[in-house]
Amino acid sequence: MTGDKLYYWLEKKFGQTGAAKILSQAGYVGNRVPLDAKGNYTGGAAAHYNYVVWDDKDVEIQYHTAFNAVPEDGTTKRGLAGINDVYDASEDKWHSEKDWALRGKGLKGGRRDAFSTMLLKPGFYLPYMTRMREKYRKIEDNEIRYESVCGDDAQVLLIAYGSTARISLEAVSSARTKGLKWGLFRPITLWPFPHAQLRKAAEACKTIVVVEDSMGQMIEDVRLAVRDQMSVHLVGTLSRHNPGSGGMIFPERVYEEVSQWL
Repeated sequence: MTGDKLYYWLEKKFGQTGAAKILSQAGYVGNRVPLDAKGNYTGGAAAHYNYVVWDDKDVEIQYHTAFNAVPEDGTTKRGLAGINDVYDASEDKWHSEKDWALRGKGLKGGRRDAFSTMLLKPGFYLPYMTRMREKYRKIEDNEIRYESVCGDDAQVLLIAYGSTARISLEAVSSARTKGLKWGLFRPITLWPFPHAQLRKAAEACKTIVVVEDSMGQMIEDVRLAVRDQMSVHLVGTLSRHNPGSGGMIFPERVYEEVSQWL
């Protein structure tokens, strides 16, 4: 949390001068600025070991017992404050503008909130599940998308999506120039997965290879599609050209590894 939002939050708590001083100290102490035992800005003195702390999402007031750094009421407090919270100096409490927020009873005057799901309402669950079943069936009937390249006579079928599909297409083109009957099946929708379409495309194939820059998350879907009628091989993350995060699976590597299974 930086910039105008952070300044606005700090200004509400510490005033313009205090907010400016806190932000000016951030360059020296990161995102921890010292407070006194009451949680007030100390102007840099860290004797009390209490801090206002912030990150990208939230602001937090931390009260710690350290040496003589005990609040006047004798307790050790740790209060959380969000960017939209308002500090009430008279009560020494943070009040959330979002009454529904789950922030603990201590910041809500002891109020306990409970939330329930609509699925628990009598007579709602089964009709809801029926509607969802019909919805998913319509999606499976109408939303499946895929692409088949050189699949009509393919004896080796590569199955890939995303960037590895482009890589696999290059490997298929290279194999075709050598007279090899390779093809590509590209699922465009991974859900619903085109099981029936892939099963039909794989009927005349001898070798099935999943090309995926992962450890093989799509293999199970492919095996279900072909109903374990043939072996399904994988060219995956371990086939990258180098072991670093910038490694890639190149078409030459796909061609090389697929060739060993022929």
